[in-house]
Amino acid sequence: MAHYDLIVRGGLLVLPIGSEPGQADIGIIDGQIAAIAPELTDSTASEINAHGLVVLPGAVDAHIHCNEPGRTEWEGLASGTRALAAGGVTSFFDMPLNSTPPTTTAAALHAKHAAAQQAALVDYALWGGLVPGNLADMAELAAGGVIGFKAFMSNTAPTISRPLTT
Repeated sequence: MAHYDLIVRGGLLVLPIGSEPGQADIGIIDGQIAAIAPELTDSTASEINAHGLVVLPGAVDAHIHCNEPGRTEWEGLASGTRALAAGGVTSFFDMPLNSTPPTTTAAALHAKHAAAQQAALVDYALWGGLVPGNLADMAELAAGGVIGFKAFMSNTAPTISRPLTT
C-alpha cells in the first residue's frame, strides 16, 4: 500500500480524454500525482474533500510580464501570481524585458530569481533576453536556467505618436 502525502477525495474527473466524467480520488506523493482510483486508502494522508467539484489540471502561462524587480507599480510578482492562481494557473514563464533590470545578464537573472522565490505563489521559469550587446551573456543565462531567449527583430525604443496629417 502506498503512503500518500495528500488525497483529493471524490472529485469529478475526466480520464482518459474522451471518457465520461466520474468520481475518483487522487493520491499525491512529494507534490506529484501518484495514483488515481475510485477509493484510495491511507489513514496517514492529509485529505481535501472534492465531492461535488470538478478537478482540473493547472494551466501554464508561457508569456507574462510581472515587471519585477524594479517596476512593481505596473504589476509585481505578488499581485500577478495571485491573479494567476485565482484563474487556475499553476506555472508561468516570465518575459525578460519589462523588468528593471531586464533579464539579459546573469546578475539580472539572479535578481529576478530572488524576487520570484520570495513573492511568487505558483511555480515559475524565466525567459532570458537577447538584445544588442549581450551575446556574450547567453551561455551564462542558459547555465542559470532560462527556458529560452526572447529577441526582437525590430527597434523596441518607444516612439512618439503623432496625429496623421494630410
